[in-house]
Amino acid sequence: MIKKKLLRLLVPIALLAFMVWGGYIGVRDRTTYSYMEHLDEVAVTVDGEDITLRDMLFYVAFEERKVEDDAASYNPDNTIEYWNIHTNGAFFKDIVKDTVMGMAVHDAILYKQADESNIILNSSERTSREDAKTDFWSDLYDIQLERLEGYEEIINTSIDHVALAQKYQGILAEKEDKDYHDLDWDGEVFEEYKSSHDIVINKKVWKRIVFGDVTLDHKIPSFLPTKKSERKEEKESQ
Repeated sequence: MIKKKLLRLLVPIALLAFMVWGGYIGVRDRTTYSYMEHLDEVAVTVDGEDITLRDMLFYVAFEERKVEDDAASYNPDNTIEYWNIHTNGAFFKDIVKDTVMGMAVHDAILYKQADESNIILNSSERTSREDAKTDFWSDLYDIQLERLEGYEEIINTSIDHVALAQKYQGILAEKEDKDYHDLDWDGEVFEEYKSSHDIVINKKVWKRIVFGDVTLDHKIPSFLPTKKSERKEEKESQ
C-alpha cells in the first residue's frame, strides 16, 4: 500500500522534472550565440577537418561588409531596414549565413586538394593575393576593424587559402572542361562535385548564429558605420 502511494507521488514529480528539463533544452536550443564569444566552436567538419567560427571570420566580415554596402545604398539613414528585407523566402541575414557556410566549405575542399597537389602561386598571383588583403582591410567599416582587432593573422591566412583554392578551381575547370564559375560555391557543377566529400554541419552551433551584427552592430541607435575611405573623402572636402 505504501509503495503504491509512493509510486503515485513519484510519477507526477518525475513527469514534471522531465517537462522542465525539456523546456530548458528547447529554450537553450533557441538561444542565439554571440559569435565572437564562441570562436572555438566547430561550425562544420569537412572531410574530417574541423572548421571553427574563428576560421570563418574572413567570410563573415566580407559578406557583412558587402550587404552593408548595399544597405547603405538602399537606405543610408537606416541600413537595418535592408537587412530585414524578406526575399526569395529568406531574410538577407539568412542569405549571408548560407553564403558564409557555402564559401567556407568550397574553399576548404579546393584548398586541401591544391595543397595535396603541391599547387603554388606564381609571382603575379602572390602579388594579386597581397593586393586582395589590402583591399579587404581597407574596405571594412570602422566598427569591423575594431571588432576584428587581433584576428589579422587568421584572416590573412584565410585569404591565402582562398587564393590557392581559386587557382585550383581554375585548374579543375580546365581539366573538366567546365566554366570557371560553374565551380563557384553555389555553382551547379560544384554542387555535384562536393557530394563526394564528407560535410557535417554542427547544427547545434550553426542554427544559433545570427548574422548582420557579428562584425557590425545595428543595435546601436542610428547606426551608420563609416569606412577609412569615407573619412578620407570627408577630410579632403573640408
